[in-house]
Amino acid sequence: MKTFKYLTLIITLAAAQANAASFVTGDLTNGFVGANGTTPLASASVRYGTFADGFNFSANANDLAALEAAFTQVITYNGAFNVAPGVFNLTNLSYNEGGTFEGVPYDLSANTSNVGGDIAGSTVYAWVLNNTNPSLATEHAVFSRTGSVWTDAQTIPVNSTSFSWATTTGTEVTAHIGTVLGGANIGGSANAHSLAAIPEPSRAMLGFIGFAAMLFRRRRA
Repeated sequence: MKTFKYLTLIITLAAAQANAASFVTGDLTNGFVGANGTTPLASASVRYGTFADGFNFSANANDLAALEAAFTQVITYNGAFNVAPGVFNLTNLSYNEGGTFEGVPYDLSANTSNVGGDIAGSTVYAWVLNNTNPSLATEHAVFSRTGSVWTDAQTIPVNSTSFSWATTTGTEVTAHIGTVLGGANIGGSANAHSLAAIPEPSRAMLGFIGFAAMLFRRRRA
């Protein structure tokens, strides 16, 4: 009887705290360089989220408008890489697993079953842009990692999502845009991942999208 009450208390406390989730990521073994393969990124926008199922990255690699439309952002870091240029360690990121992101709910199920139409259970994608203001980026890359998914909100006792950039063989991390281990060793234990250049027309379109979004937010306010 006591065991049952104890388990009930754990489940109740977990449900009460279900909105708080941590996101653990960092790149202390590889890091990032630009499209030239040698210049480390001193700062960047690292956007974590999910892309629409079946999105064709190769056909849309230079179409930032299409990428933005297919991407749902859950959490982002805009700033300096605080370990060394091109190498970073972000350990204090968190997100609301009971929330909605760009109109998409994080978790629609009331248990640990996986359902469609939400973020939980979807692949974690990382969209890296070489400017803390994405609309000013001139280079970018999109990566995913085998087995890295947005965890279910009902995970007990601790719920967190992790994304590791570490790789020694090139098989754990996939570059949908950019290159895994495509750059020089910039201080990690292996070569850096490299970004790809963004053509000028696509950069201009991203700037327009950012400006339009800003006007929309002001109009709603």
